Amino acid sequence: MAKFNGRVIRIHVALIGPADPEIWRVIDVDPTMKLGEFHHVLQAAMGWENYHLHQFLDCDPFQLGPNSVVTRWTEVTPYTDDWRDAGTVVDESKVTIGSILTKEQPKLYYEYDFGDGWTHALDLLGEGVAPKQSPRAVVVSGEGRCPQEDSGGPPGWEDVKQILGDPQHENYAQIRQWARKLLDENGNFDAYSFDIEQANRAVLRELAHLEGKNSSASPSVPDILLRLPELNRECVNKRLDQMFSISKERISEQDALRMVWPYLWLLRRIGDEGVKLTQAGWLPPDVVKEGMKETGWDEWWRGKANREDLTWPIARLRDLARVYGLIRKYRGRLQLTLAAKAVIDDPIGLWRFLANAIVNSEKSEPYRWAIKLFAIEVAAGGLPTQESYAETVCSEMNAAHWWNGRTQEALTADDLHDILRNTWRTMSDLSVFESNRSMLGVAPTREGRLFALAMMGQYGIE
Repeated sequence: MAKFNGRVIRIHVALIGPADPEIWRVIDVDPTMKLGEFHHVLQAAMGWENYHLHQFLDCDPFQLGPNSVVTRWTEVTPYTDDWRDAGTVVDESKVTIGSILTKEQPKLYYEYDFGDGWTHALDLLGEGVAPKQSPRAVVVSGEGRCPQEDSGGPPGWEDVKQILGDPQHENYAQIRQWARKLLDENGNFDAYSFDIEQANRAVLRELAHLEGKNSSASPSVPDILLRLPELNRECVNKRLDQMFSISKERISEQDALRMVWPYLWLLRRIGDEGVKLTQAGWLPPDVVKEGMKETGWDEWWRGKANREDLTWPIARLRDLARVYGLIRKYRGRLQLTLAAKAVIDDPIGLWRFLANAIVNSEKSEPYRWAIKLFAIEVAAGGLPTQESYAETVCSEMNAAHWWNGRTQEALTADDLHDILRNTWRTMSDLSVFESNRSMLGVAPTREGRLFALAMMGQYGIE
């Protein structure tokens, strides 16, 4: 791993809310580290698992009023386009931690998991010189065990701690099972426990991952092989060999247009002027009817197909286009995002955009890997049934010790169906599979296999 010899800044990170004990870390960090990289360091130092969205802010989010002007730094992608109405949004990959946290502006806030609302106060303590051959970030001190993911924010975490401390509580057994990851080797829970060596090992793993990610010579797909036991690794390697057997083939503009047509129709129908929604927030009936006809879905649909709330193919298409950052709702109208305007006349560009969006609109790294493992199976030629896809990916995820973030238990096939739901739906709309309507026959088409390759950055284009 790369070392550096130079200046460091010392940052105090405190989780706002929990008071007994307070949960805090002191981190020495290279000030030239990008803010987006520091996000990963902060996650590791605290003990979070990076399952949720995050943002850095220049003011306390709990103190924001309706007229507050705030600067946010986050992972800016087409999927965060809607945030631009809420103030200034800056790409966290374009700025350094040292340029944001300064003597003139020594305080910053970091919000993680907008549902639970974990807010961290970052204070600049000073600066110094790193020892020779130091890593770019080091945890110097800290206190308090990191809360369990999805525990309900500070109030929910207080409830969890109270229940774990009371064996007579009616929910004790249930919560203990759910939070077993927090128990020590003797089965005890200690909210004050903090292992600085473990924290620094986690930080080093993140730094190594970031170093590999930033290297153009480091491919993305095989990274997961390092997490798999030998037997699973061999199986995935065989599928990779089958996958790359078609890597020299190309998708034509005509085939790309045919695949992305449902999305392209929607974007062109919205256009520069947008589409005014009904008072209830649905697409107008004539637009729904037009969409069913233009996509050919009216050939198998039973019903009038003129109400979006009763016509799930159009409702799903609109929802996925929003999830992928192609459209947005603003003042009662559907509008195109900047990303959509860039590909509206480029079928191959839209094809590539969707392949990338399926993976990267999912903010949880383990879930992104589940989608990539699924894509490997599709690109390699497919599996007999939808259930076999879920079971195969589930086995590989559990072998890599990526468990259910909510239950802290091994993933099940049902979990994988939930994780891959949007992926299945999008691939169905794009006719990736030969029998895409019933999903009973799930052999991918040639173009579908190429699309799965594109999901992993392997673009084959004429």
